[in-house]
Amino acid sequence: MPISEQAGNVATGIVDGLKTQPLALALIVLNLLFVGVGAYVWKSESARRAEFVGSIMQKCLDITAKPDGFK
Repeated sequence: MPISEQAGNVATGIVDGLKTQPLALALIVLNLLFVGVGAYVWKSESARRAEFVGSIMQKCLDITAKPDGFK
């Protein structure tokens, strides 16, 4: 039996099992949705955090600003 046929049998078995268990299907869909939203939030927050850290580093490492006592 070829591998593609075995994979098809497994997929068919999973689909048949999910037809009889709608709660399991709903949990799978909700988990995928949760992972997707989490990845989106993580990506947007990491970009915001990188911008924030960059602005702080720019302010802290500003070598053109001189202290009051120096001219």
